[in-house]
Amino acid sequence: MVTNPRVESFAPAWIAINAVLGVWINLTARIFTDKGRFPDQLLVGRFDAFEAGNLRAAYAIVFVLGILLWSMYFGQWGKTTVMLIGTGGLFLTCLFLFALNHQPALDAPLVLPLALLLVISIVIQSGFTPAALAHLADITEEHATDRGAIMGLYSVFLGVGQFIGATIGGPFVDWLGADGIVVVTALFGAVSAVTLLRLHANSRAEH
Repeated sequence: MVTNPRVESFAPAWIAINAVLGVWINLTARIFTDKGRFPDQLLVGRFDAFEAGNLRAAYAIVFVLGILLWSMYFGQWGKTTVMLIGTGGLFLTCLFLFALNHQPALDAPLVLPLALLLVISIVIQSGFTPAALAHLADITEEHATDRGAIMGLYSVFLGVGQFIGATIGGPFVDWLGADGIVVVTALFGAVSAVTLLRLHANSRAEH
């Protein structure tokens, strides 16, 4: 199933986005609670375990709410268009996270506006998930006998992506702290964007 041309052309983007989730889910707690390193970064070591857990829970809630919102409205656009918008939201997240990480203190004037912009960018990037699932569903319509296997790839790519994200993201976090999360997220986002631009161009050519 992985060698199916439509699956093969889409897989790098889906794995890359899930790698981002792997980075954020597995490495942010370490960043938030890692005291004594990167003292010039606002988000490193400024929180205890309870606060770090709350921040991660807030991220999950915002992401899921974003998925629900996109699920109701993304049908107005093409699936590759929505996935590109979601990838664009990922780059916005990188920008706002970097700016937030380099504020002088948690009570600095720009912290709250940047945090709100970060939430909005997470909602935007969450549109990738329902569009990706719908894209896989479209592929199954052309391969009815392999429908279960193709949809099962959704979970496979999810697991593979998160493993890759946690594995590759670790050295970046060791190297640059919270800025490392920004860098590795942007790199995975670039992989997704290149893949989706090619997929989007092929989709338009077919129509």
